[in-house]
Amino acid sequence: MAAKILLPLRSIFIVFIHIVLFDSIALAISGLSSSLSSSLSLPEEYSILKDNHDVYRDKYVPAPSSAPSSAPNPPVTSCEMDLDGIGSFDTLCQMRSSLELTEDIHILGSGSFEILDDVELSCPLSGCSLVFNLSGEIRMRNGSAIVAGSIYIEALNVSVAETAVVNASALGGDPPEDSSGVPLGTFGDGGGYGGRGASCYNEQDKLQGDSWGGDAYGWLSLMYPDMYGSKGGTTSREVDYGGGGGGKVRILAGDMLEFGGTILADGGDAGELGGGGSGGSIFLTANKIMWW
Repeated sequence: MAAKILLPLRSIFIVFIHIVLFDSIALAISGLSSSLSSSLSLPEEYSILKDNHDVYRDKYVPAPSSAPSSAPNPPVTSCEMDLDGIGSFDTLCQMRSSLELTEDIHILGSGSFEILDDVELSCPLSGCSLVFNLSGEIRMRNGSAIVAGSIYIEALNVSVAETAVVNASALGGDPPEDSSGVPLGTFGDGGGYGGRGASCYNEQDKLQGDSWGGDAYGWLSLMYPDMYGSKGGTTSREVDYGGGGGGKVRILAGDMLEFGGTILADGGDAGELGGGGSGGSIFLTANKIMWW
C-alpha cells in the first residue's frame, strides 16, 4: 500500500521530499521506490521554484521571511526515567506504554529507539518540540503515534509501519515575527503560509477573489520548509475561535527511510465561528526510501 502524505484542501502547507541518489543531485518528488532500476527514465525534474504560474493578483509579492530555524535543543531525555521505557538510548530503548508530555524533550544517543504497537508519545501543546537524534534506528510499529507541534527525527535508519502516524496537526507554534499569516479583523478568515488564506468577507468595491485572509510567507525556504502554519481568524473580539496552525515535521535518515504510515501537519478546523488554520511543513530526506 502506498504511503500517505495527506494534503488538506482547506489549507496550504509545504511538503518537500529530498532523496540523494548515489550522492548526486536531489530530486523533489511525491514518492519514489528504492527498487528503481538504473534503466528507468525519469522525466525532467520539476521544481515549484521554476514554475511561472501567476498565482497572485495585482502582481502581489509575498513578504520576505526569515530562514528556517535549526532543530531545537531541549534537555536530554532518559529512556527509563523520562519515558518509562526499557533499556537505554545508547543501546536500544523500547517504549511499551503511551505517555503524554507537558514539555519539550530531546532524545540523544548512539543506539536505537522503538515505539511498540499501539503506543503513543505525545505532547499536545502548541509548539511543543520532540527531538529524536540517534546513531542507530528509529522504529514505529503498527498503531504507534508521535504527536507534537514540532517533530524532528534523525537517525541512520527510520521505519514507520503502515498504521503508524506522525502528527503535528493544529499544534504549530508562532509563525515568524516578520510574517503576516494570521488574519486581522473579526471576519473569520483562513490563515496563510504557502499561499494566502481564504476569506468569505467581501470588502466594498472589491471582487470576492480579491479578498483574502492571512498572507503567504516562507517562500525563501521552499527547498527546506521548517515553519509553522498560522492560526485562522476569529469572529469575536473576546474569544479567539480561529483554528490552530499546523506544526512541522522533519525526518532525516542517513541511509534508509521505510515508510508505510501517515504524516500530518494540517491546519485546525474552527467551525462556524472562525477560520481554519493553515497547514505547517513536512520535510523528508534520505539516501534511500522504501514505500509500501
